[in-house]
Amino acid sequence: MLIRVVFASLLAVVLVSCAAPDEEPEAAAMDSASGKEVFDRLHCGVCHAVSPEGEPSRGPNSGPNLWGVAWDRTEEWMRGHITDPQAASPATTMPDFPLEEDELDALVAWLKSLH
Repeated sequence: MLIRVVFASLLAVVLVSCAAPDEEPEAAAMDSASGKEVFDRLHCGVCHAVSPEGEPSRGPNSGPNLWGVAWDRTEEWMRGHITDPQAASPATTMPDFPLEEDELDALVAWLKSLH
């Protein structure tokens, strides 16, 4: 548990230092924190691991480990895949997640921070 708290604190520091020039650092950290809340509320962790060690995903319909997902996916792709997964990846078993725009913004910001 202590490792998670330390990791979350370090992640927040990195996010604040990596905020876009026209974006307030506090806004970037807040988006990322609320994005993690959206991830948890939707129970995304049932199917997706989020591990820098490459830990495999879990569950009967497991999806990929989301650590570093933004390295090879655009923000537009992530937004589309979250809201209409079958359009982005026809073979996926991931359900649609009709989110409010601010929830989607926060979730994508958090996914982009995972590196």
